[in-house]
Amino acid sequence: MRSLYIGLLFVGLWVLPLANAQLVGDVGIIQWLQESDAICLDGTPGAYYFAPGSAEGKHKWVIWHEGGGFCVTPEQCWVRSFVPLGSSMRYQATMPFNAFDQLTSNKTVNPMMYNWNRVYIKYCDGASYSGNAQYRYQDNITQLSSDVYMKGFPILTAVKNSLWQKGFKNASAVLIGGCSAGGLAVLMHIDWWRQGLSASAHVVGFADSAYFLDYESPLTQFVTRMKSVFTLHNVSGAGVHRECHRRYRSTDLDVGEGGEEWKCMFARYLLPLIRTPVFIVQSKYDSYQKHMILNETIHDIVNQYAQTLTSQLISFVNTTTTTSNTPTLSTTSNHNNNVITTPPQHGLFLDACARHCGLSSRIRIGRVTGMDAFIHWYHNHHTTTTTTPIVVHQDAPFPCPHCCGKDFPRKILLEEVSGLSEEEEMHQLHTHTHRTSS
Repeated sequence: MRSLYIGLLFVGLWVLPLANAQLVGDVGIIQWLQESDAICLDGTPGAYYFAPGSAEGKHKWVIWHEGGGFCVTPEQCWVRSFVPLGSSMRYQATMPFNAFDQLTSNKTVNPMMYNWNRVYIKYCDGASYSGNAQYRYQDNITQLSSDVYMKGFPILTAVKNSLWQKGFKNASAVLIGGCSAGGLAVLMHIDWWRQGLSASAHVVGFADSAYFLDYESPLTQFVTRMKSVFTLHNVSGAGVHRECHRRYRSTDLDVGEGGEEWKCMFARYLLPLIRTPVFIVQSKYDSYQKHMILNETIHDIVNQYAQTLTSQLISFVNTTTTTSNTPTLSTTSNHNNNVITTPPQHGLFLDACARHCGLSSRIRIGRVTGMDAFIHWYHNHHTTTTTTPIVVHQDAPFPCPHCCGKDFPRKILLEEVSGLSEEEEMHQLHTHTHRTSS
């Protein structure tokens, strides 16, 4: 029963917006893809939602990749084809954008990109928009058979072609973003998105909760599953980062490692090869990884896993870490908050809240939210080449209830923080609120 639970989560982790979508006018309009191979798992057409830019944002673009897990086997992909993560049959004509920090037109929440062209790509392939395969599947119980279409990269190609006609080819600034499987898509495809744009265009990535460790638990077997995703969906075709594929495909040991193309499904191997600047927002105690990769809630084991994730990310950005004395980054808890100084090539906001996806305007390290850090990094990267403390790391052991902030959704906080009663957690939150407001 436990393995079935894990399998279902792996197939259909659907990250739902945490905010209610009520603002009138802050919506995207559905755009159906016309290419015959740009189709979801069930054969229905792929789609994205679009809201045009205005004023100084007319030639600037936010392109967001929806996330939602992976499908590993033909059976899982067939099951997934009956839900919105594998079929467009139930897509609505409009989609509220105010539930997403990077897409909302609310200038208070989204002060930099509120009037940019905003795009939300629907995820219905199960392999981070990277596959190009087709299978005939027959269910052993019902004896029903149907084709399953794994066409993630044709969908992405069709979206880019469609946006090209809407003026994307003339973009002056572009944010390529996504969360979870959508964030992994950012890392896999951002250099591809950059192709064809003007050399003067300012293009950056925003990858939230996309740094999955290549850790193999005997029960969850995450690495084995991702290898299966790579093979089943034929990711080794056009839908993989070209330089990564070249490095790990080559049989010439002087050039690559050979036979390990599946590594291009992991951020650890992608990030050193990406040429476009990327800002990473990541929880070191990622709730999805804690259950679906590590499969542990014991505090010491979770902390060891987090240390590995932290060291890899800091190594990637090639930084030195020093304790912050900067007033705008001052701590609001008893834990140290470290500022990581790095040349404005890549950026990192590494928090200690046990979460997965979203909340970039809610989670704070000191006084700085993930959105604050990103905007500062973006402008600094765009205007200067000096080394500046623009990337933030929260050094706090697991569990850390107040690392999520006092406005973090109660249901999620109680679910993710093990070992604390509601009374104990409320006491910690009350103490933290009292301390920070005084």
